[in-house]
Amino acid sequence: SAKSGCTLKDFKMDGNTISMTQVCGARMLVVLSTYSLDAFDTVATSTEAGVSTATHMTGRRIGDCK
Repeated sequence: SAKSGCTLKDFKMDGNTISMTQVCGARMLVVLSTYSLDAFDTVATSTEAGVSTATHMTGRRIGDCK
């Protein structure tokens, strides 16, 4: 958020894909998510001081809430 000194540089929604780039000082975060009716796949890459760290998350619906 702007209060924390972060800026959203790009935010795009296209079909079942959402992408964004967020800059917080010297750190840049790039997120790419793909969604279907019952699943998602997200890759978030954080870069700071020339070092990148990627996180890959997937999830799927496993049934009704109880």
